[in-house]
Amino acid sequence: MANRNQEKYPAENDFPNLDKTTAMLKDCMPLDVYAKLRDVYTPSGFTLDRAIQSCVDLPTTEKIGIVAGDEESYAVFAEVFDNIIEKRHGIKLSECINKTDLDPKKITGCVLDEKYVISSRVRTSRNLRGYCLSPFCCRSERREVERILSDALTTISNGEYHPLVTMDECLRQTLVNDHYLFRTPTTGFQLSAGCARDWPDARGIW
Repeated sequence: MANRNQEKYPAENDFPNLDKTTAMLKDCMPLDVYAKLRDVYTPSGFTLDRAIQSCVDLPTTEKIGIVAGDEESYAVFAEVFDNIIEKRHGIKLSECINKTDLDPKKITGCVLDEKYVISSRVRTSRNLRGYCLSPFCCRSERREVERILSDALTTISNGEYHPLVTMDECLRQTLVNDHYLFRTPTTGFQLSAGCARDWPDARGIW
């Protein structure tokens, strides 16, 4: 929520105007659900209004309309998240079983045909358990996640971690031109959702 004064007003007075939005949120968050969840917090303090802010700010460009601030967001605001996830992916969450297997020994056949593959990349969009996600993490959390990941990456040969705050400008531009490095967020979803706070603090590339 914007501030605690919000609790003095009925939920319908705070219900966002989603008339112009094209995001899935519009069909997945009716007023009664918003009213039920508006004043609820996750353990870290994340709220539904923070989760939907990018949709409110960017009604004609947002496709989904909601972000998670922490792992608990998916449970605390499940009435909204579950509907959107099912609509987005065409699945029934009640029928899904999440399987996790992090055994690297099971990764086989890793040689890619150099006639067709110039480079490859692995991208993850998930934070570490116990830390807030990028829309809501504090500076100390973000720096600790960077430390954990950069320490882990030192165990992998043939690579080097480059923090953005100390990166040489020539190297940065080369990595951007070669489509390896993300550009500095200046507009849009990342700014509105809170993902670009304190940029480039605790960001980097391996």
